Amino acid sequence: MGRKTGWKQAKAEVASLNWRIQLVTEELDSVPGSLPPVRDELREAELRAAELGAEKVARKLVVTIVEGDLDPMGREAETPTELAKGVAAKLEKMTDGLEDRHRRAAPRFRKDAEPGSAASPSDQDP
Repeated sequence: MGRKTGWKQAKAEVASLNWRIQLVTEELDSVPGSLPPVRDELREAELRAAELGAEKVARKLVVTIVEGDLDPMGREAETPTELAKGVAAKLEKMTDGLEDRHRRAAPRFRKDAEPGSAASPSDQDP
């Protein structure tokens, strides 16, 4: 996959995830007692997942909240806040693992590469 094609695909995935984030936020807003800081943490963790292309994580998050009042371990959550905190914690843990895999999958660069060549790390986006 070319570099430009990869960025276009990543942008499309992020746009799709932003729509899902809106669904989750609306669902949390409709539940009495859900705390805005928890919702913000949830959004931040999900955005991190979106940046890494973790669409499956976002889908699990939406299903967990929208399809039933279950915490990430499959038990019934006692309060909406407990549900949101549990999902945010699980999502955070999942995205941490994704970051590690993402770093390991990064291309290796030769030490003897010419500056400006395709193998030079200075030409790559951070």
